[in-house]
Amino acid sequence: MRKLSTIEIQRIKLLTENSVGITLLEPTRTGLGKSILDATGPVRNFFKRKKIHDFQLQKKRN
Repeated sequence: MRKLSTIEIQRIKLLTENSVGITLLEPTRTGLGKSILDATGPVRNFFKRKKIHDFQLQKKRN
């Protein structure tokens, strides 16, 4: 993961101080080019907890 900028760090701090749940997502050039992104454990858990998406229920692509 790349180093966060000062403004990004400040914004994350503001969100967490106000109890806003967040997770960071940084698509790679390859992932964007192939239109496929691998979700890390923290992203999968965050999405499931927030009822955004459950990767275990997602159908596999051929």
